[in-house]
Amino acid sequence: MDSRRRPERWLTVQALLFAAVALALLGGALLHMDTPSREALILDGICRQLAANTTEGRQALVSSAWCPPLPVLMRLPFALALPVKELPVASLIVSALFGAGCVSLLLRVLDRWGVGRPRYLFAAAMGLDPAFIGEALRGTSGTAALFFILLSAYGLSGWVSSRNLRSLSYFAFGSALLLLTRFESAPWLAAGFLLLAGDLVVRPALRGQRQAVLILALLPTVYGFGLWVLMNWLIMGDALYFLRSLASPVWGAANSLSPEPFGLTPLHLAAAGVCVTCALAGAGLRVRPVFHLGIMGAGLLAAAFVLHARGWFWNASPLLTALPVLASMTLAHLAVGAQRRPIRLPWVPAVLPVTLLVWSLTLHGSLVAADGELGGEEDARAAGLDGSIARAVVSRSEFSTVFMCGYEAFALQGTPGAKVLLHSLDFNFNKAAADYPGHVLYLLVHSPIGRSGADSVHWKFPGIYDGGGPWTLHAGAFGPWRLYEIVQPPREEARTYRSDAAAATPK
Repeated sequence: MDSRRRPERWLTVQALLFAAVALALLGGALLHMDTPSREALILDGICRQLAANTTEGRQALVSSAWCPPLPVLMRLPFALALPVKELPVASLIVSALFGAGCVSLLLRVLDRWGVGRPRYLFAAAMGLDPAFIGEALRGTSGTAALFFILLSAYGLSGWVSSRNLRSLSYFAFGSALLLLTRFESAPWLAAGFLLLAGDLVVRPALRGQRQAVLILALLPTVYGFGLWVLMNWLIMGDALYFLRSLASPVWGAANSLSPEPFGLTPLHLAAAGVCVTCALAGAGLRVRPVFHLGIMGAGLLAAAFVLHARGWFWNASPLLTALPVLASMTLAHLAVGAQRRPIRLPWVPAVLPVTLLVWSLTLHGSLVAADGELGGEEDARAAGLDGSIARAVVSRSEFSTVFMCGYEAFALQGTPGAKVLLHSLDFNFNKAAADYPGHVLYLLVHSPIGRSGADSVHWKFPGIYDGGGPWTLHAGAFGPWRLYEIVQPPREEARTYRSDAAAATPK
């Protein structure tokens, strides 16, 4: 009877713990609602556009690799149920729920591995990390990325340990959902698939088994990526439009390597060292899951360096937040695998989480990305920026239209369908002049720093932020934004408009 009741008690405890952590994080998020992250403001702004059934909302859902569709879709039900325009309530709810999910998943994984009560120290170390708290309380998608990272790592370690199909499905679906949540995780996911392929090569398998395993592992990721390509083809008219920004020279120049790359601290270097050491120990002791976990943990830091060196990294927090957690999991699994039995001495696996607790409570400060991802004064000033711009252009002409380019524009508290301020993710000078004849047209461009450097306006019109263009006139600066008046269409295509207009005129 006890064996039958234990799963029920475990599920009850897990549900109560999840609810308690979620309520605590959500309460903290509501207390810090005045300082949300820019990502939360942007994602909720996209949800408002989708709720209003605008073309810009559908374009924003799929048109950039650096704003994947899954975080928006996860927030959309809450945005529809709680239509609060001033505050990113949907983002705060989603980040808090995934934060609680990370704690529950870590406890579940460590319990499956035979870690006893020290698993609560691991969960406390992760939950009290300021970087994790910052992600959970400010409405970012970092907690969702952390959840899928843990799920993928757990699935891979379970597969190489027992060849369990359930573990393979965890790895497959965790990888697919992670790619649709954080595209910069692609190098890390590629390393995971290489580890899976290497394990299939070095270990005996039946005929056709290796191919079947690779197909099952890759299928969810290929399906999700293919669906993303299809949506770009249907909505943007270009199947690979969301990948065009990868070759943008503007972004690489604006986000070049700095002396202190992406907020790296000694904690992350120590965690990477623990992962490498455990991987070597796992290889020596022939504990395959430990070797794979250690490589995946160290791979987080390696992927961050590669992305940052190419100028593709605008927010390192999700990957770096997962690094100490994977280091802790690897060390715990090493202790279990080396002793070949559940841990008897709590202090053996508890050394690292106790160290993390001391670090989090005394030394380690909040991790802030280079572009100020975790909110700040700029977001507070941006709350009324759209009103200032609208008043400035309307005072000159009643028939004024401002095209707000890029994803940062969704952080402005604009109203969907407004007549003065319009979102534009794929701006075209000729189309704007043709669609709004007789209007005084303006172009609002954000500085190409951080994620904004990947906006299409920068790689389609390089240098437009600094010098405008031959058909624009500087009309003002509003913080990181610059306003340009469009004085005429490009000269090369002006004749095309006149000939098209003449052909369309009935004789």
